[in-house]
Amino acid sequence: MADATVALKVNAYPNGVDNTQRRQIVYGTATITANSGTAPATGLPLNWKALANGNFASGNFIPQAGPNQSAKPQFCVFQGQGSESTNEQLYSYDYTNDSLLVWRAGAYATTGIVADTLTFKAEFIRGAF
Repeated sequence: MADATVALKVNAYPNGVDNTQRRQIVYGTATITANSGTAPATGLPLNWKALANGNFASGNFIPQAGPNQSAKPQFCVFQGQGSESTNEQLYSYDYTNDSLLVWRAGAYATTGIVADTLTFKAEFIRGAF
């Protein structure tokens, strides 16, 4: 049985990317595919290299995070859309494992994960090494 997966997509222009002097802020959607509804003990892995570009039918968006283009975000928040089937799930970002944690009834869930579409905000440090 396969664990649940997460696919990330940047919102289309002009709603997807904002730039400051030191950060690139990316807004988008994260789609959880439940598969068997299970998750590893470290959370659902996130692949920022496969961040789909919302402006085109194909291709990836690469955050401008300096020479290390695959850098993980310094700050990231996920929010569910409050659908009836998933309103019991809450989400948080695990920086150490670069993963999405799913919470149910106040505890980290490794089983019973339901498919959902989330919004996210991720901040990448410009010039990250």
